[in-house]
Amino acid sequence: MKILRKLAKSRSKKGRNKNLSSCAGESTEEFSEVHGDLLVQELQKTALTIEQTEPLIAPLLRATVLHPSNDSLASIVARTISFRLLQSCSSSHNSNSATICYDNVFITFLQTMHSDELENGHTMLDAIRIDLQACVDRDPACESPLEALLFYKGFASLVCHRAARRMWNKQLVNGKTLHSSKYVSLWLQSQASAAFGLDIHPGAEIGAGMMLDHGTGIVIGETAKVDDHCTFLHGVTLGGTGKHHGDRHPKIGKHVLIGAGASILGNIRIGDGAKIGAGSLVLKPIPHGCTAVGSPARIIGFAQESRPGSSLDNGLSKTVPIGGLGVSSSGSGSYSSLSSGTKSTVPTSGLDDDDDGDDDEDSDTDDNDDDNGSDKNNDSGSDKNIDIETTRIPRDSKVRIAAEESSPSSKHARTNDASICAFRFFRCKGLPCGAISFQCLSKMLSDYCTEEEIGEVYMALLKLNPALGYIPSNVMIKKFAKVVHKYTKLDENQSQMILKTK
Repeated sequence: MKILRKLAKSRSKKGRNKNLSSCAGESTEEFSEVHGDLLVQELQKTALTIEQTEPLIAPLLRATVLHPSNDSLASIVARTISFRLLQSCSSSHNSNSATICYDNVFITFLQTMHSDELENGHTMLDAIRIDLQACVDRDPACESPLEALLFYKGFASLVCHRAARRMWNKQLVNGKTLHSSKYVSLWLQSQASAAFGLDIHPGAEIGAGMMLDHGTGIVIGETAKVDDHCTFLHGVTLGGTGKHHGDRHPKIGKHVLIGAGASILGNIRIGDGAKIGAGSLVLKPIPHGCTAVGSPARIIGFAQESRPGSSLDNGLSKTVPIGGLGVSSSGSGSYSSLSSGTKSTVPTSGLDDDDDGDDDEDSDTDDNDDDNGSDKNNDSGSDKNIDIETTRIPRDSKVRIAAEESSPSSKHARTNDASICAFRFFRCKGLPCGAISFQCLSKMLSDYCTEEEIGEVYMALLKLNPALGYIPSNVMIKKFAKVVHKYTKLDENQSQMILKTK
């Protein structure tokens, strides 16, 4: 109430706002609904302060956040982004020669923000609120939501994308005439790309709490999907691998951090809570909670934090190393051990189990017994050896048939090209008796699971003993069936049969 009274008083004194007096005629219910919004109050309060202290920027504020016709967060955002979009593209909304007038763009944004259509479970307006808060929470240079709304290219591009997606190949009512909105969506994409330097296809699906830091050069393809609470830095590409049609772009999980200049190509998945280092080229799936760097990218460890997309460890300093990873200076592929004497904590919560990302204890990392123990039993040979290298399940096995029925996947999806495999530097030789390497597990599950599923299973088991660099046989025996059931379509009985057969 005080904010609006102050706004009305300020406008009345300067004689700029005759229409604002009509707000006094609003009903009490409408007034409280519109101006009881805390985010609206914060935006207008900050804008009023800046108007007084920085007169040079006052015309921009009056045309956007402090416009007299604003009656909700939706109208404030729609007016501001419309103004930025057309102004950046050198179009004057006062000019009769403008290709698409300002009022039409404003109405388009306003209508889509009032739409009930969900994108990754969120309405457009709810997603915008969470996006604004993400900018303030994660960017130390952002001191208020007003800064992100007025000046952040990444946020403005997200608003344009969310509007374009809700019109993509939809039928809109214009009077009594139905017309396709495909070209309106493409126009928004094109204008946003020209104005802000980001190119996001209207068909892409992006969750809430997204921050496109700096934003310049980000490209997101048509069939890409990005889950909630992720952060992309400038120059990130979610692209295809050629001229293939259909589902051809990456799928990004929750709480993922992707560093500047990273390219992720093809229909592959980056698991929840993963971190991709700056400049990386990712061509293969990266399991949840892993840190990957390089070109082609390879896994170097686990993220210490459960929500990298919010913590922004761009220097990858919060990474738990995996024992035995590394390459000799000659580049011959021999392994050099990382320091495993320091005890590091790896978050073992299943981010994909909770929509809100609560760090509940994961069912596959329950270590009440000796699962996290050392591998001394393996060295003594007391554990039963699992000879993966020499044993194969018969091709006509009932387990294999059941697995193929429940998890149909192409042979191409399981291909592990050694030169680009994310696990290519993991230890596979010189391991204790009964120890399981990634190569062993791949051979064990290759007839039943996709490449992505195999990686998820292996890293979930390895996470219990990351310093070892392999899976001890006691962990394999106790946890294998439960973990396989969680990350694949195989049930625990099928998993036990595979383990016994091997």
